[in-house]
This record gives sequence, structure tokens and C-alpha cells, in this order.
Amino acid sequence: MWIALSFATPHGFVVYSGENLTEYELYIMPRRRRLLRLILVMAAAVVVVTWLHTRHVLFPTPTGNYFGDQLAQRIQGIPHRELTSLFQAGNHNERLSSNLNCREREAKDIRLTPRDVPFTALASVWRSGNTWVRHLVQQATGYGTSAIYCDKDILEAGYPFECEQTNRKRIMLVKVHQPDPKFERTYVDRPPENILPFDRAVFLIRNPYEFIVANIYYKHLEVVPEEDFLKPKSRWRYGQPKLFEWWNDMNEYWLRNFSGPVYPLLYSRLRANVKGELRRLLGFIDVDVTDADVTCAVRNGEGHFHRPRRKWSKISSIVELFDSSLQSKINSSVAEFRKHLKLKYSIDWNEDIDDLLVNEPKT
Repeated sequence: MWIALSFATPHGFVVYSGENLTEYELYIMPRRRRLLRLILVMAAAVVVVTWLHTRHVLFPTPTGNYFGDQLAQRIQGIPHRELTSLFQAGNHNERLSSNLNCREREAKDIRLTPRDVPFTALASVWRSGNTWVRHLVQQATGYGTSAIYCDKDILEAGYPFECEQTNRKRIMLVKVHQPDPKFERTYVDRPPENILPFDRAVFLIRNPYEFIVANIYYKHLEVVPEEDFLKPKSRWRYGQPKLFEWWNDMNEYWLRNFSGPVYPLLYSRLRANVKGELRRLLGFIDVDVTDADVTCAVRNGEGHFHRPRRKWSKISSIVELFDSSLQSKINSSVAEFRKHLKLKYSIDWNEDIDDLLVNEPKT
């Protein structure tokens, strides 16, 4: 017959039995083995979590919030770089994946911002480089840009939110050509103009001579022979004063009358120093990216609608395409706005970087 007795001790329950086994062999030793196994499992878990943290899979830093689904992006093949970008708004810093391989971001790589951002206009007259600016911003940040219009050609060329209407507060820039040209309202029956309530604006300014010359084109990448510019009587020649009036109206509204913060972006300065001007633009719209992000954006900055430089044969400057009276008005207006940009925004508009000469200077 087998008899067993047990009672509590400081080491646990001690069991006595009729067998030839001690209490240590029966109970205390197995319990210590279990405790040792638990300690080893916990130590292994600490090692694994620490390794994942160093790989930035679990937590980006001891402070801040992880953002961007970095692990999912690696699985999906979204381009990223070892350096990361911080998307900043308010008092929050959230992590944004970067472009490790420095390849051009495709439409599938462009996303909405994770939360609302200030409603930001990218305002300009036509043919001022706004599509190029949008391309640079998308390449640097991975976030989408949009327009109050819906251009199907642009939509299909790497701008997946071109026609976005419902999530405009999650868009980096929204292209707008407002106030509308007065001459359009003369010939086209339109409802009263309604400029959307933008919180802030990037105002893209192009030299009026370049702007007016560029507006002989009606379609993206359209080719127009030089002879069409030289015709003394043409629709384009007739429209020059009206285009210039609109250029003035746009400058007046966005530089003097718009109530929110404005960042004047000179097309000529951007063309001369893409990296520096892009960095300053991203600072204005509160996106803190790395130098690698900006470098890759510049490297992939050609875009899809860049018209090659025209080779002129019969003029030495595009100013020659304008009569003396209009030249005088344009020069006076440029001088006025140049002074305004310097006084209010501390921006130098140096005329020597404007692309008015049609051929490279001979050496």
C-alpha cells in the first residue's frame, strides 16, 4: 500500500511518500527547472524585440510615432532609402518611407497624406511650370498633388490624385489658375468665380515674356513652327496684351490680396537651382525630407511634360516678339513686382536668370 503526505514549506509543497525518493527529487527540482525555462524564454524574447527595434521594424525612435507602414512597403516593393523623411505638421513628427533605390516614383508609389494638412494652393498662370513643380514634390515626398480641374493626360502620367475632389485636405498641393482670366469670362459663359478657401499658397511666377510666348501652345508638348511666332497678325499676337493683363491680376491677388501665407516661387530661380529651391519649397509646406530625398527628386526631375528648348533662327531674344508699347508695360510691371518681392518676401528676382535670350551666348 502506498501512502503520501504533503505540507507547505518555504520552498513550496513538500511531498513525502512511501517511495525511496527525497522531497527535493520529487518536487522542488522540477519546479526550479520550469522557472529556468521561463527565464530563458523571456531572455530570448528580449533579444528578438531588441533586434527588431534596431532594424526600425517595431519602433522608429524612443519618441515620435511610426508612420508609413515601412514593413508593408518593403513587401510591396515601394522604393525607399536607408535615410528616412519626417512628415511634419503641427507638433507631430511622423516617419515617412524614402526611396532607397533612387528610382522614379510611379503612380502606385504616390499616396495621400495620413491625416489632414493645410489646404495649399499651387497657383500660377498657364504654362508656368506647375506640373513640373508637382512632379518634384511627389518625387521628394511620395505624397500626391492635385488640381481643381481634371486633366486626363496628367492623370495618366503619374499623378494619381489629379482628379481628387474628396480628400483635398490630404493633398500636398492643389493646382489652380485663379483668378480666372477676364478675357475667358468675356467669351465663355461661366458662373461667378469661386476661389476655394485655401489656407496657404505657393505662387509660381514666370517672367511674363516667357509666359506669353509659352501660351502659343494649346496642348501638352505641342510643336509650333517659328514662323507662327513671327506673323504680324495672329490670334496669339492679338492675345498678348490680354495674357499680360491676367499675369498682372494673378500677381496682384496672390502677392497682395490673399489672406493666408504665401511662398512666391520664381520659375527662373527653380530652373537655375532646382535642389535649393525645392528644399525651400518643402520647408514652406512643412515637409522635412533628407538630402537624399531631394537629390533623388532632382535626379528623377524631368517629368513627362517638359518641352525641349526651342532653337530660334531669326531672333536673338524673345522680347523682339513684342511691340515697344507692350514691352514698356511689361518692364514696368516686372520692376514693380521685383521690388515688392524684395521688400515683403526678401526674394531677389534677378533678371539675368530669366530665359529671354534664345540662344546660348557665344564664347
